[in-house]
Amino acid sequence: MIKKTISLLLIFMMILTIAMPTNVFGIEKDFSGHWAEDTIQSWLDNSYVSGYPNGSFKPEGSVTRAEFVKMVNNLFGYTETTDISFIDVNKNDWYYQEVQKAFKAGYITGVSKTKFAPNNKLTREQAAVIISKIMKLDGNSASSEIFKDSDTISSWAKDYVGFAYEANLIKGYKDNSFKPQDPIKRAEAIVTLDRSLNIEFSDLIIDKAGTIVENKIINNLHITKEVGNGEVTLKNITIKGELLVEGGGLNSIIIEDSIVNKLTTNKEDGKVRILIEGKTSVDFTSIKSESILEQQKLTGQGFEELTVYEGSSVMLTSDKKITWSSSNTKVATIGAEGELTAKNIGNAIIFAINADENKTSINKVTVVKNPVKYADLTAYYKTLDSVSKSNYTIESWATYKAVITSNIVKEINKQAEVDAAIAIIKEAQTKLEVKKLDLNNKTIKILTIGNSFSEDSTRWICEIAESAGVKVIIGNLYFSGCSLENHWTNALNNKALYTYYKLTSTSITKTSNLTIKDSILDEDWDFITFQQFSGFSGLYSTFQPYLNNLIGYVNAYATNNDVKLALNMTWAYANESTHDDYVYYSNNQTAMYNAIISAHQQAIAETGIDIIIPCGTAIQNARTNKFLNAVGDELTRDGHHLDIGIGRYIAGLTFFETLIVNSGNVKKDLFKDVTYIPDTYGSNENLANLAKTAVMNAISNPYKVTDFEK
Repeated sequence: MIKKTISLLLIFMMILTIAMPTNVFGIEKDFSGHWAEDTIQSWLDNSYVSGYPNGSFKPEGSVTRAEFVKMVNNLFGYTETTDISFIDVNKNDWYYQEVQKAFKAGYITGVSKTKFAPNNKLTREQAAVIISKIMKLDGNSASSEIFKDSDTISSWAKDYVGFAYEANLIKGYKDNSFKPQDPIKRAEAIVTLDRSLNIEFSDLIIDKAGTIVENKIINNLHITKEVGNGEVTLKNITIKGELLVEGGGLNSIIIEDSIVNKLTTNKEDGKVRILIEGKTSVDFTSIKSESILEQQKLTGQGFEELTVYEGSSVMLTSDKKITWSSSNTKVATIGAEGELTAKNIGNAIIFAINADENKTSINKVTVVKNPVKYADLTAYYKTLDSVSKSNYTIESWATYKAVITSNIVKEINKQAEVDAAIAIIKEAQTKLEVKKLDLNNKTIKILTIGNSFSEDSTRWICEIAESAGVKVIIGNLYFSGCSLENHWTNALNNKALYTYYKLTSTSITKTSNLTIKDSILDEDWDFITFQQFSGFSGLYSTFQPYLNNLIGYVNAYATNNDVKLALNMTWAYANESTHDDYVYYSNNQTAMYNAIISAHQQAIAETGIDIIIPCGTAIQNARTNKFLNAVGDELTRDGHHLDIGIGRYIAGLTFFETLIVNSGNVKKDLFKDVTYIPDTYGSNENLANLAKTAVMNAISNPYKVTDFEK
């Protein structure tokens, strides 16, 4: 049942008085004997509406499109606005914001691309469309054919008129006509809105296999266990409440061109397959039993949000060729065939990339605690997570994978069985052969997704590497002041907001208006790095869920299967920095550095990122040396960005040693092989050697400051 409160009706009264000013001398009943007399009188008695100054009510008077929009916005509480560009709706018009609200809510369109016609009389079919959209009575309906003049109903309004009729929101005239093009009258508008506040939908129970339900609006629908493993088909159905599935089998519950608010699968024995097709959208899906969720020939939103019990799994399948990935594999993993496994309580984003159509679908997954007491799989999943395929040889991993396949356990297993499987898997892990990444004699490719701090970090890497006989390509995806949250928003919406700098030892190129996806696909990157906006770099709450989402996104699009992900630890501000965000750390450098350390340790522990690049610690180490600390403003040029010479040099050396030497197994000595020194004011060989010492100390102790003298 859908009911609105009396307070909303009081708001509705306020707009009707715009067109129906209060009569302080009492209201003359010019609606006596009118078919809507009872509703009008009820609204008058409750002061929901008022009459005109002359005492009349004019129930047969018309309502303009602008007036009706105002009524609806106030009645249903629509307040958010969006941009509009109608030539007949100006900013100084009283209804300007009301039209903005209507478009944001999505219940009305213009009469053309450029005109809204605010002062035109609202027609009956337009009113039916508006109310049907608000009540989410979408889909296909043939019920409008009941009217003898149905052929005069506009094609874009027919389905909505049919649904409004089915829901008893509108009725025809005594001669069985609807008169769709006629202006809706004041009395009709009041009665239609009154009905929308009291609309009720019936529940439906299906207990027989082979049942087909079509063209209905239902409150709750229950497919009972009596259906067994049989098939049920729902066509052009709107379910306002919950679709509870306790019956059905692999032959499917088929849902075509329908809208479902909530779907719950809870079958006691065996799997149930939910097949959705066409324009179907399922807002929320709760998986409480073994299920297969399948999408075919889908043009609707599909399964949007999933809730899955910890330790359980669900199959996601499609008629498209899909590449799957998860933003947070500690919470939920998804295999190449679409098997989603809920591992730990939390949230994850599942990416479904259809390369043929260049389309990415996203599903939000929430893993919740299983209310039934099962075996504890925490140690089991922790054991599986302790090794990664990318680190081992193909042959040894294939052998290990076979062991895992033979020792799969689920929450229904006994605890002793789980413990035995863990022991076998741990034994198999000892036999894995480590695959050494060898980037010797190869051009090493590094992409940084960052901001001005990544620009500081990468400026001298090519020159540093070239002097040591190593060829590198650096891609710096630059968006000034961009946080992880903003990076994720930009990735999600494929926004072309970035400046892309590509660096080699001989050139720097600049390309504007690129997306994150563009940069990922530009090269077979060996390393892709992330970093947080400097002001938030010590606030871990600002990292998530955005970092996990970005990891999933990057893994989905990276063309190098062996790509390594790294997190660049940024540096604390200079002691006297005037940066606005320094207040987060009480304007104290030590406090900021300690917060950065804590946030980055947590990020590495919780994300599965392979590598930490300790630029922040290298800079902090350097500040303990009086000669290095004297460069610029404590190695910065403005209190937060690094000094163009030695400051950036330290960050570049840290990248080189962390990614190229340590992770890439390129056999180079930072002191002997790296001969490059920035050709900037104040840079010299003595400072360069001190910088190298600060860097090597940071590599050895990435989360702790190491003091050193000249």
